[in-house]
Amino acid sequence: MKMREFDLARVLKYLYSAREACYEILLHVKDESTTYGELREPLEKISLYLSPLEGLHRVVDEIISEVRDYIELYKLRIFEKVSPEDMKLLAESAKIWEEKVRFLIDNIDAIIGSKQVFTPPQPPATVTRPVSASLICEDTGEKVRISDYCIIGRDPYTNKVTVYDSRGRILYQLNKVDRYVTRYNPRIGKYGHAILLYEENKGWLIEDEYSTNGTYLNGKLIPPKARVKLRNGDIIEIGSTKFKFILY
Repeated sequence: MKMREFDLARVLKYLYSAREACYEILLHVKDESTTYGELREPLEKISLYLSPLEGLHRVVDEIISEVRDYIELYKLRIFEKVSPEDMKLLAESAKIWEEKVRFLIDNIDAIIGSKQVFTPPQPPATVTRPVSASLICEDTGEKVRISDYCIIGRDPYTNKVTVYDSRGRILYQLNKVDRYVTRYNPRIGKYGHAILLYEENKGWLIEDEYSTNGTYLNGKLIPPKARVKLRNGDIIEIGSTKFKFILY
């Protein structure tokens, strides 16, 4: 029997999105004209974002169960204005959900690390290390060394093109402002412009993260969320910034 495995970067992405939906509920409940239908939308977002994480932790399962109860309760009242009692009850629930999601984010390393994965006995396999790679910015000449996973986005404070690791920590910030690059700010649902990752048997891949202006590889637009293989010397265009992809 094999238990589910959870990818850290995607888990964090879902958790930040669910947390943002909690904030959305708290904004709605401040408006006395809000309808049950308007509240269902952020509730369904929370359910959508957390459903892939069922089994990760009991807190996730608790939130999903409670959110689905609210969705079921509201489904026949979508055009009615929310009663003051229901407003207060949902506001309290949303605050608790946000606190629980924050707990998950703050303790995600320990939570994922505690997941034991059981697999049938197999002969020892050779561990394949990622092939070293770098990105060279054609505009500034700056060289960014990347490991096995990185996110390219725009810093929300400086507007400079920035390379992040899978946890959202800055690996390198270019000396270039590019407002055509999609921001990286998970707190407001912005997850960067594109990711580069290394997969065993596939090599280096690039994936557009539903960016505003698209990601181009050698002049051709990449479909969103489609992982495309990278080759030595490829030109990656993100916003108005061009990178040359170099393998070692």
